[in-house]
Amino acid sequence: MDPLINEILQNLTQGTINNEIDWKLTSSAFNSDTCKQYETKSFDGKTRFVVEIKLDEKFNLLKNRTDFHIYNSDLINGRKYLYSYSCPDIIPLGEIVFKKYLKPNLQVKDESSAFKSILGNIFSKEHKRDQRINSILGIDDEDEKKSFIEKLFGK
Repeated sequence: MDPLINEILQNLTQGTINNEIDWKLTSSAFNSDTCKQYETKSFDGKTRFVVEIKLDEKFNLLKNRTDFHIYNSDLINGRKYLYSYSCPDIIPLGEIVFKKYLKPNLQVKDESSAFKSILGNIFSKEHKRDQRINSILGIDDEDEKKSFIEKLFGK
């Protein structure tokens, strides 16, 4: 690999540590709970750098899965993709971007409460029957249902 790429990575890492370089979360289709892309631009604005950070299900950094992209019209095809498994100098940059930008904003989701909600929304045969009866009767909400029952059977 070109030694200039290593120098670029070292300069970006040191500049990030020294608060000279600011990374922004991209609005990318690749962003998810466990994958985030952060970008910054060169001083002249001609080069865009992207660090793709991947997390495990417990939101820990997967150091060996960090990717780095350089976008510049002077490069072949206008871009260069690098991966931590073939370019380990990406790892320190990924770690510092994770610590400074991603980790402070992580909102860990509690899947057990999501599962409880999902379980509570699995319809039984009775629920489906009740929904069908309500639609036939033209009842949209619980207040209408109570009012209808009171009219039928009294208070």
